[in-house]
Amino acid sequence: MTIYLRSLATISSSTPATFCSLEPDRPYLLTMKKSGYETRTTRFIWTSDRQLKFMSRRPRHLLYSLLMPGWGQAAEGEHIRSLETFAGFGTAAVLWHRAYRDYEDEKDSYNYLGRMVENSITESRRNKYADLQRLSARLVNAQRKFSLEVAVLGGWLYLGNLAETMGLSAPPKVVSVRGTDVGLEVPARSRTRAVFRSFFFPGLGQKYLGKSFKGFVYYSSFIAGAYLTLNARRDYEIAAVGYETAVTRLSEARTLSDVRRARSEIDLTYENLRDTEKTRNAFYVVLGSLWALNILDAAVSADASVPDNRVGFETSYHGSEFRMGLRFGI
Repeated sequence: MTIYLRSLATISSSTPATFCSLEPDRPYLLTMKKSGYETRTTRFIWTSDRQLKFMSRRPRHLLYSLLMPGWGQAAEGEHIRSLETFAGFGTAAVLWHRAYRDYEDEKDSYNYLGRMVENSITESRRNKYADLQRLSARLVNAQRKFSLEVAVLGGWLYLGNLAETMGLSAPPKVVSVRGTDVGLEVPARSRTRAVFRSFFFPGLGQKYLGKSFKGFVYYSSFIAGAYLTLNARRDYEIAAVGYETAVTRLSEARTLSDVRRARSEIDLTYENLRDTEKTRNAFYVVLGSLWALNILDAAVSADASVPDNRVGFETSYHGSEFRMGLRFGI
């Protein structure tokens, strides 16, 4: 077991360890790490009357992450995770802005065609613009659906940021407190918890198991795959609108040249529809496979050799003429 104490500086030692020259009434950050067990962090104050008071930092860090994704991770000292979380959420925000801008542009086009319908003098021009407006309405719906789906992706990343902050800020369980004699418990890393986290947030289970790089690969790959899948879905819906429009034009064709032109357009739009459908289905398969692989990897990577579900720690006060401090033993 490795014990880290952080105040103005960070000191560490393996148990059993005695930390001397601790100043009363000064807050210290205590971090406990052991292979096969969860890393737990808590804040404590050694009062002048030789009492230990423990305080959880989870509420504060959750507030940080609520205000800005990644801030809670940075406050925990996990700067790489903080940057990764902030970059993922920021990318989702930029993509949503682009999707919403496309939706607004298509909406403006729909409103413009509506004005053209109202201002048309002849019946033929009015029908022409009305057909274009109906087509634009379908495209508006496709763009709006896409922007909402990207917003859901951003919300999913936001919730993942909160879940990760809760895990990082989890304090050890205080079993007993008698002055400076304190019993603490830290749970072993669980395969069930790793799989559960990976089920909802790909990569989070790997990070929970201490495999940060692998978690980053799954996390970033799934975000990119999810966005590309949503984009492929939108392209397919737009291609379907184009194909249906071409079929409608064929049914309304009156001359041989119009029929030939409509058939040629149907061939092109149908080919585009098939291509976008294949692309969409391929992304479905890739995204589903990535998600399943992430869960399987979390289950396989979990260490099943941990003998005990929990490990207990004790703190005790040691004072003499030469040294005074807190002793941490397993």
